[in-house]
Amino acid sequence: MENMKSPIKMSSRLHKVADMITPGLIVADIGTDHGYIPIYQVLTGKAHVAYACDVAEGPLSRAADNIRLYNVGDKVKTVLSDGLCGLTDIKADAPEAIVIAGMGGSLICRILADGSRVAAGAKELVLSPHSEWYEVRLFLQNNCYRIVDEDMLKEDGKYYVIMRAEHAGSVAEHLKDEELKFGPVLMKKRHPVLMDYLKKEKDTCEKIKKNLADNAGESARSKIDEFEKKEALLDGVLGKLMEV
Repeated sequence: MENMKSPIKMSSRLHKVADMITPGLIVADIGTDHGYIPIYQVLTGKAHVAYACDVAEGPLSRAADNIRLYNVGDKVKTVLSDGLCGLTDIKADAPEAIVIAGMGGSLICRILADGSRVAAGAKELVLSPHSEWYEVRLFLQNNCYRIVDEDMLKEDGKYYVIMRAEHAGSVAEHLKDEELKFGPVLMKKRHPVLMDYLKKEKDTCEKIKKNLADNAGESARSKIDEFEKKEALLDGVLGKLMEV
């Protein structure tokens, strides 16, 4: 685009997060840090308005610097906000896609619970928790959201999950325990990164079991039983994904 002074550089993870957002929606990026996702959405024409939100002045200042750098100040606004609270009074151009990435699952759940009115007014949530994937999916289920898409990648040795959810009215989605753990859409897609993750987790279980077997005692036996159950679950899910 003409107003872009230089290509915006984002990690593969942030590109995956941005790709999960439905084009045309007004975006609010919570915990925006450098403001890359809102800027990217505007520069690529996928959003005509976007909000870069953060609870701290420092990240907002960095985002503001980048907004000026890419000359998108007429379309990307910074908002000092604890979670979604700072978006409550926005009526015109209210957020339609809420993005929360780069933080733990329990914090994401708290942000959505505290800002439930803003979240309910959006068309979709795009979430990428660094941890506690199960808890996030369970929260979505318990609050009548339906997971409509998921993606997964491995970057710098760490696995990341991205999910898009839409409010399903008053009808809650009922996911199996394995779907809460590993993702209903990822399993349906037989996602190759999920399969790699499951195999790695299985290998880890086997190594831990071997180390525990060298330690006599009731507590070691109890832990071995725990990891055997986890390994059986992983085997079961892998078996389903590898079925022809």
